[in-house]
Amino acid sequence: MRLNYKIQRHKPLASSTKPCYHLKTKMTEQVIEAESLWKSALGQIQLSVNKNSFETWFKNTKAVALNDDCLSISTDNSFIQENLRRNQTTLCENVLSSLRGRPTQVKFVLPTESVVPTPPNKHSQKNPEFTFASLVVGEHNRLAVSTALSVARHPGQGYNPLVIYGKVGLGKTHLLKAIGNLAEEGKHKAIFISSEQFTNEFVAALKDRKTDAFHQKYRSTDLLLIDDIQFISGKTQTEECFFHTFNELRNGGKQLVISSNCHPRDIPEVDARLRSRFEWGISVEISLPNQKNRQDIVHSLLLDRQTKAEESFVEFLASLEVDSVRELIGNYNKAIAFCRLKRIPLSAESAREALNLKSKPLPISLDTQRILAAVCSAFAVSIEEIKSGSHQKNITMARRVAVYLLKQLLNMSLSDISVALDGKSVSALSQNYNRVRQDLENDLFTKRKISEIKQSLS
Repeated sequence: MRLNYKIQRHKPLASSTKPCYHLKTKMTEQVIEAESLWKSALGQIQLSVNKNSFETWFKNTKAVALNDDCLSISTDNSFIQENLRRNQTTLCENVLSSLRGRPTQVKFVLPTESVVPTPPNKHSQKNPEFTFASLVVGEHNRLAVSTALSVARHPGQGYNPLVIYGKVGLGKTHLLKAIGNLAEEGKHKAIFISSEQFTNEFVAALKDRKTDAFHQKYRSTDLLLIDDIQFISGKTQTEECFFHTFNELRNGGKQLVISSNCHPRDIPEVDARLRSRFEWGISVEISLPNQKNRQDIVHSLLLDRQTKAEESFVEFLASLEVDSVRELIGNYNKAIAFCRLKRIPLSAESAREALNLKSKPLPISLDTQRILAAVCSAFAVSIEEIKSGSHQKNITMARRVAVYLLKQLLNMSLSDISVALDGKSVSALSQNYNRVRQDLENDLFTKRKISEIKQSLS
């Protein structure tokens, strides 16, 4: 009887542990199912995007949970998370739904952060405004952003030094600060400083006989990000100091990121030893944004500030030739302020008025039809052929020149030119215009043709 009694006492204990075992097994099975599903999805996604995009955005993602037809995907950082959420959600959900045979959603999440507090970096200049997520990525900066992201995630392991060059106002400083911010999220120590500040600190350290402290500060960091390096050219002592700092950091496996207004080989009056070290790593250019890139930037500004506008407003601002992204944002801010003050909708007309670019009356002797007729005569084509979708060489050339002359001679926006050419896309017209601008620098035939047409119109 005692034996039976003991058995009776142990049965509830056995049954009480059973649900825990099944719960753990069920959770494990869900994780395995999620990982298997995402692995299959990645195989199909890889066929739908180019190799560079897959390596940048998808390669290091990982499935962490599958609950109620929603797959949670862990990403390395907030930049990748936001890009996938904005640009790849539809693709991922279509692939997952196809694999499972029923609608499946996807959610991009960040990995669980460590609860161990990180000592504050007293040199940090972290500003949430300067992040990868707030960058608008296009053909003008895609390589620079991709390379910068790799450096921020794996400092000192490749692309060392990274040199980012381009004209003023294209986002070089933003990108350097984004690298520093993301690296600090990964528990790396980063210092961002302009070359002018670096020079001033070095001169002060010499004066106060504190060069040891100066060297300790800049040679003990994981990443040194220096903006506008061209300004140290000709400053012999500063160049010598930076040369030795460069060597110390790189030999110690630390990362250097440098920005410049031109390619390192074109920086004047820089010590040859320093220039050769700039070229050890990789130099990537940020160029002027094209029409499509400018549209994306304006759309992003409207989205970030939760502002509604007519599409003509976006097209008009994007159609204006600018020397920098900074100028584009300046035009946007002027137009927004003007429309709010006047309490009028954001449209092409209101933006044109805000920027004092209101359409001027055309001279009687020069109008759209006369310019198109002159172009047709020069290339022996008809107006109907220019307006068509033909890709014959002489028709394509005539169409490009027509777009260029309408914009140059009549100051027409690309939106207005689109109307004149029976609805040609603004993006295509922008490519036509830019192509002629490039050809005018190198192609004698284009120069001669445009000169002849202008003479015929005078």
